[in-house]
Amino acid sequence: MFSSLNKDSASSLTAFINTFRENVAAIKALGIEDISGFLLFYIGVRVLDVETKRLYEASIPQSEILTLDSLLDFVSQRCKILENIGTTADKMELGVKITGKKSKDGSSGKSSLTVTSRLNSSKCAYYKNDHPLYRCFSFKQKPMIARRKFVNNNGVCFICLLQEHQSKSCLSTRIYRTSDGKHNTLLHIDKDVPVSPSNAKCSIEKA
Repeated sequence: MFSSLNKDSASSLTAFINTFRENVAAIKALGIEDISGFLLFYIGVRVLDVETKRLYEASIPQSEILTLDSLLDFVSQRCKILENIGTTADKMELGVKITGKKSKDGSSGKSSLTVTSRLNSSKCAYYKNDHPLYRCFSFKQKPMIARRKFVNNNGVCFICLLQEHQSKSCLSTRIYRTSDGKHNTLLHIDKDVPVSPSNAKCSIEKA
């Protein structure tokens, strides 16, 4: 981590150079050559609203490196979708609760207004931890049929693997499109791989 230098000395400046070079090397080790683009991407992601950030991460295959270009392309497409359905990105459903306290003489006292957002949590539906399902290591280790059965039985979207909506209202764009419908990469079954009769009984949601 970088920290402010307290004084001008050879040791502190050497530490600064070494720390800087170590961090750059760590970023390049991830296969990222465009350091400036990576920094701009990081800044952009930090200021996005939670919902757009979730949908963007869900639209990128797990093996693909997140880039500034992919972020800007996704946000641009989401703008068009929201405009087409007559919605604005800053709208959200709010629950309003008004409670009043009575004074000792029985008259109405001060009232308080509580506003709560109904945005759902991004906790993993499988592991109940603070990461989305599509990033869950334990979920990825499950057999394909078991993953599809879990998603189908727990009201998870077959496209972005979030519990906030169903597949028919999902805005994610990076999906498999087959004769069986639309679904997430983690739920794709290769038709050339035989499925055992016991597993074939699993109920599969149609997108």
